[in-house]
Amino acid sequence: MLTPFDRWAAYFVVNGSTFWLLAIAAVCGWLASRFCWHWIDCLTWDLPPWPVRVCSRCGARPARFSLGDTAGSMLFGPVCGACGHHGSRRWLASAAISLLFAAFVWAVAKGECQSLTSGGSIDWIHWRIAYHLVLITLLITATGIDFKAYLIPDSITITGMILGILGATWFGHLQLIPVWIDANQEVPRIAGPYIPEWIKLHSHWHGLAWSVAGLITGGVLTWLVRAVSSMIVGQEAMGFGDVTLMAMIGSFVGWQAVLVIFALAPLCGTCLAFLSLLLTGKSYVPYGPYLSAATLVVLFSWKWLWTPLRFILGHPPTTIALVGGSIFALAILLAGIRFYRTIPGKQR
Repeated sequence: MLTPFDRWAAYFVVNGSTFWLLAIAAVCGWLASRFCWHWIDCLTWDLPPWPVRVCSRCGARPARFSLGDTAGSMLFGPVCGACGHHGSRRWLASAAISLLFAAFVWAVAKGECQSLTSGGSIDWIHWRIAYHLVLITLLITATGIDFKAYLIPDSITITGMILGILGATWFGHLQLIPVWIDANQEVPRIAGPYIPEWIKLHSHWHGLAWSVAGLITGGVLTWLVRAVSSMIVGQEAMGFGDVTLMAMIGSFVGWQAVLVIFALAPLCGTCLAFLSLLLTGKSYVPYGPYLSAATLVVLFSWKWLWTPLRFILGHPPTTIALVGGSIFALAILLAGIRFYRTIPGKQR
């Protein structure tokens, strides 16, 4: 049931000042980025639960901002009062994440990148944006750790699965598209696509079914890719953390969007590997960032992706063929990456 706050928030997101909307999103992005860095450092054992107290350049205790030692460090990073050394260059990445948050909020609220008549109600758009920003924060954290330590801790993915299921169940209107919709039964100007009646009558149960279906689809498909690619190369081609990451993503976006992410992952992987080669000279990129990049593409363009795919994803035989092709493509990509890594450097 909508509260007065929900009505006001939805109105503000859709019709309010763009400047203030983006400013709020940018501040939330900055705060989320500082949380991400702190979580990454704690999980990779580079830092204790609180920020470092000694300058890495001169050994002096860094001066903090007026917000206090802990809050100031998490918001801006420590600055040494003795030598002026900034404790981290992560503020550049924090600024990029702020822009990402602002761009996403604008794309959803003003660009209507997720607005579909058969999707979730616009009255809940503010909660859906917050819901997906939580997902983006989790993806940033998982990607940072995957780049740094080549692992994705269960503390991120399991936490994400719980948040995804609880959010979808509690609100009941956060779905990109219902758990089942058959656009093949649509009659233009007469009848819309077929949606089971129970979905309309039991929104909270539908939210639970939608989220769990996405979780299972994402986890099972990624596990199958892991198994097939391991059989091809004779060793593990991806970690189990990638399986749980995809399951977490599925709990936030549903099974249809997971299939699209699954299909886009090889293309995103190729692009990321090429960028990594240009920027760092390293051609190997962990698999997790492929999934995270594909998820962002889907979140930013769901409206336009769903329009041509709605007939395919409402037709089981075609959907099965799409899934099979995606599994084969991802398995070949992972096998190729694993094979490339076995080649001695002098021969590359």
